Amino acid sequence: MSNVQDNSFQDFYQRPYINEPETSLEFKKFKDELYVKVSSLIGTYDSIQLCSEELHSFQSKKFLKGEVKQYTSWDQQQNNKFAIIVQAIGVKSVSPKQILYCMGANTFTRKNIGSRLQKYRLSIVREYQLESTAQIQNWMFPRSTNSQIIMDIVSKWHVVQFDGFSMQDIQQFLLIQ
Repeated sequence: MSNVQDNSFQDFYQRPYINEPETSLEFKKFKDELYVKVSSLIGTYDSIQLCSEELHSFQSKKFLKGEVKQYTSWDQQQNNKFAIIVQAIGVKSVSPKQILYCMGANTFTRKNIGSRLQKYRLSIVREYQLESTAQIQNWMFPRSTNSQIIMDIVSKWHVVQFDGFSMQDIQQFLLIQ
C-alpha cells in the first residue's frame, strides 16, 4: 500500500491494478491510483473478488511459485574446517569468498558461508559481551570450541606483529584436523 499522508485515506485500501471502478464500492483517487473504502468491502461480492485478485497477485510472486528454500546442514567436520579457516585468516576480517575458496568443495554457496560467518561472529559478540561485531578481535573465538588446532591458531593472534597465516599454513591445519 502506498504511503498516503492524507488522513482521509486511512480507511481505504489501494487497488493498484484497476483503472476505473467497475462496481458500486466507494473509491477515492490519489496520484492516479484508486483506493477502495475498506468498510464497503466487508461482506460483499466485491470483497470476495478483491480478495481473489489480491491472492492471485500474491501467488504470482517468485517466492510462491513452488520454490522450496533449501537448508544446508553442517556436519562436525565441516564445522571444524569452517572454524579453522575463519580463525586462521582472522575472524575480524575474513570474507565469505575467502572461506569458500579455502573450503574448496562445492557443497556450500557464498550465501551459506556468509550466513554461517554471521552466526559465528554473533556468538562471539554474545560470549564476550561486545556491543557489535566491529569490536571483535582476531584472538576471540566461541568458547564452545574444543579443538586444539583452533586453540593453537588463536594463541598466535596474541602476538603483536602477527597478521595471519599463509594459505599453505591453512591447508596444513585442515589436513591435521
